[in-house]
Amino acid sequence: MPFTTARMTPTNGTRTSNNSTNRIIRPTSSGCHPANWHDVRHTNSMMPIMRKAPAASRRIGKQQSLNRILDAAARRLREEGLDGAAIAPVMRDAGLTHGAFYAHFDNKQELADAAFTHAITTGRSHWIKPGPKEAWSDRLKRLAKRYLTAAHRDDLGTACGFAALSSEAARAPQSFRAGYQRELMKSLAAVCDGEVSDERMDDAIALAIICFGGISLARAVPDAEFSDRVLRIARRTAATFADHHDNHQH
Repeated sequence: MPFTTARMTPTNGTRTSNNSTNRIIRPTSSGCHPANWHDVRHTNSMMPIMRKAPAASRRIGKQQSLNRILDAAARRLREEGLDGAAIAPVMRDAGLTHGAFYAHFDNKQELADAAFTHAITTGRSHWIKPGPKEAWSDRLKRLAKRYLTAAHRDDLGTACGFAALSSEAARAPQSFRAGYQRELMKSLAAVCDGEVSDERMDDAIALAIICFGGISLARAVPDAEFSDRVLRIARRTAATFADHHDNHQH
């Protein structure tokens, strides 16, 4: 950008001589040399963006750390129950400092409540995976067959939180029990697949009883052969229930 010139000599200008004509190089309002005017304006225009960028980065970083905490706590809840969601081991599993915990939660109970919701929310689409257009009885049998497996029984770290924590929920604080029921109702509605009639909801509850009870009993017994038998009987019971329901409708 060319220098601004004038024949008058302002008191705050710098005088130079050029062919006997007084040229005044005007300083900028910020005191910068005119050659940097473009840079100054560009820098000033970028200031709001520069101010926003760190804030956005902090928000993303905080959400990422929260997700790491919830993932670690959800796994410990399923593997060890409510006692597993202790602050120190959870933060260690998340790879974060103990002090970072208090940027998200006030106490251990808040963590347990949030971790259970996280466990169910992130796992719901896996256990109640959408399938092709199918009869209601076929849907019930398919969901039971997917749930009542040896792989699910043996992997508590990614297991369904409803079965893993059902007995502890009965003795848990009210906030945890309320969250348990809230998420259970959402999962039952997902089983109903958009048609939440009283009859379908009853069927979904019956399926949950068979599945949660079957997987819990299969985990409780030490004998592998008997545990497999429990799963097999539970699957058969779910199929019998679904077929009986289908025949009753017709």
